[in-house]
Amino acid sequence: MQNKSQRRILTVYEVRDEYGIPISTQRLWRAEGRFVPWYRAGTRIVYRRELIERWVEEQERKEQATRAGRPGSRADQRHGDACDQEPRTGTGRPVTPFDRTTDPSVASGRATRKGGDEA
Repeated sequence: MQNKSQRRILTVYEVRDEYGIPISTQRLWRAEGRFVPWYRAGTRIVYRRELIERWVEEQERKEQATRAGRPGSRADQRHGDACDQEPRTGTGRPVTPFDRTTDPSVASGRATRKGGDEA
């Protein structure tokens, strides 16, 4: 019998223990189609070790590409200049066209005093 590190088929528990991917995350990624192909062996969900290892290597390559700052990477999309960001309301949500037409303080870029005299 092979020891666990040489087994070709892994259960969700073995993937959790060896690769640190929580079972709940595996379940979510399977449902979204973001994880490796799987199948059932009786009542257990199992993965092929070679596919898990290939998937991990692919994730590492993606992360390295993101860190390298290649154009179009997620890092470029997340971190832009403050000037490039959308204007936001006082609540922190992006300003919508509705806000611009109904709230004069947002539309003009200056705050107005509510409930008091404008004098």
